[in-house]
Amino acid sequence: MNTLLLILFALAVCTAARAADWSWQPAAQWRVDHQSNRLLSVTQPQASEAGWLTLDAAVQRATEDVQLSLQPHFELQRFAQEADFDSRRRDPNVRPRGESKDY
Repeated sequence: MNTLLLILFALAVCTAARAADWSWQPAAQWRVDHQSNRLLSVTQPQASEAGWLTLDAAVQRATEDVQLSLQPHFELQRFAQEADFDSRRRDPNVRPRGESKDY
């Protein structure tokens, strides 16, 4: 991640990067909940708590012929009583797009 930030900084400093349109859209979500019967158990209902954290930071660079999008996504999910359901997901999601020419 530090390498990616260093590359983006280097691109921003060079003269070719100044001619491009840059955009950055950070987003964060934090949710917590309490369920009285999360597993829908008929015989032994058990209450539980959970928490979610989602971080997104879309960075886009566009020139007249090339568009580069970096959309890293990080999601963390924790359950108090059901540790088997905990999850962590990372997705770098890099999409370069450019002009296509048909001859």
